[in-house]
Amino acid sequence: MTQSKRISLKALLLGFLTDIGGSLVCGIGLGIVWGIALAARGVPANQIAAHFQGMAFFVTSLVLGFGFTVLGGYVAGRVAKRSEMLHGGIVGGIGIVFGILFAASLPLWCTIVSSAGVVPFGMVGGFLARQRPGMKLNIMKWTRLLVIVALVSVLQASCRTVDRSSTAKVSGILAPPAIFTYTGDEVRAAREFCRRQGDLDGFVLCQQELSRLTKQETIPETPAPDLIKVLEKFRASQDSAAEK
Repeated sequence: MTQSKRISLKALLLGFLTDIGGSLVCGIGLGIVWGIALAARGVPANQIAAHFQGMAFFVTSLVLGFGFTVLGGYVAGRVAKRSEMLHGGIVGGIGIVFGILFAASLPLWCTIVSSAGVVPFGMVGGFLARQRPGMKLNIMKWTRLLVIVALVSVLQASCRTVDRSSTAKVSGILAPPAIFTYTGDEVRAAREFCRRQGDLDGFVLCQQELSRLTKQETIPETPAPDLIKVLEKFRASQDSAAEK
């Protein structure tokens, strides 16, 4: 039998459509689920897009893509009913050509892994398409299992990719504010320090605080954050001068 007669164009077409079509549909679904999961975890809308460039998302996409390459190779092998592994490998090879269209939007390592893996995984699908005594394989069952595992990994990854700033905000709410003590004399010294340093904003903050202290004659336990920064900077300069 010649090489052309061994290859079924119909089988290759159906296998390719199964691979690419399934990957595209599942990829869109993955993006939707990933975005919803991130939003549910409190990630701001303007930061969600950045998470789609993370390692977890690309790895999950690769796993799903390889799964549909196996399925495409299986379909090609079943339809051809001959040279199943050859048909599966060709389906994977066609996937490499198709993947070049999206290579620009993917990191280099992802493109390399994808290109290196599709042909072997396509051949695995062709191998599974062979009818062997005592081997009963339900490819759709394994495909559904793969999708479920991928979705679970999506939810787990989204929990790990919660923005750290959101976590910090929650911690700040739960933790009691630290007491920052200071005196009017220290504020006056800090004001003079800011004047020498040319720190106009710090000088104004100290002046406003001195005016408030003059009127109220009380020192709050938690001063304004900007004033705390000025006083901490002043204290650091004092410590540095003392060490010298």
